[in-house]
Amino acid sequence: MFQDIVSGDIIRMADRVVEVLKSKYLISPIHYEGLQRIEPLEIPEDALREAIFNAIIHKDYTGVHIQMRVYNDRIELWNQGRLPAELTPEKLLERHSSYPRNKNLAEVFYRAGFIESWGRGIRKIVDGITKAGLPQPKIEDADGGVRVTIYRNTGVPQDVPQDVPQDVPQEFSEIQRNIFACIKADPKISRAEIAEKCGVSMKTVGRHLAEMKQHVRFVGSGYSGHWEIVPPAGQK
Repeated sequence: MFQDIVSGDIIRMADRVVEVLKSKYLISPIHYEGLQRIEPLEIPEDALREAIFNAIIHKDYTGVHIQMRVYNDRIELWNQGRLPAELTPEKLLERHSSYPRNKNLAEVFYRAGFIESWGRGIRKIVDGITKAGLPQPKIEDADGGVRVTIYRNTGVPQDVPQDVPQDVPQEFSEIQRNIFACIKADPKISRAEIAEKCGVSMKTVGRHLAEMKQHVRFVGSGYSGHWEIVPPAGQK
């Protein structure tokens, strides 16, 4: 019973983190296989979850919380707790024995099926990410803990204007910056056209536009309407 409660809470937590990344920061480029529409996340979800599980299992729980930072070109995941003396970042990429910091927690993960075999977590992350065509993640013994850096595909969708406006709000995510650039380049652009240029779904565009409502608005309706940039407070 305890195992089911713990594993259930952890998988829900990992899922919430991945959902936040999907909704606010990462993109899901659209392509078709025959008639089937495919929208894979830019970083494989299984690899993201594995990185989160790995941080949970190896965290030093006498220290600070696990930290994740999202940048335009990478995601950094750090957990407190140095590597054991037997391991180095380089050895983690090779076949190695497992040295879980929290043995009971690791056992729960293993019995719940989240860990396929001991000592394979980092290799699974690396294999999943490189298979998706992304650079190999960087693993560092840093700041009293272990930092895993997952690099993103920094290429902007081909049809998005390359000269992103200088007045783009700093809090915008990469997807929102692309949407903002499309609107600035063509104020009469439709949501469908934005979605096509940015390589995402109309649902994704709609969700981000809702978050951008303090900065952009649609005036009028239908084909006669157009987008306007809302000036910052205090400016006309």
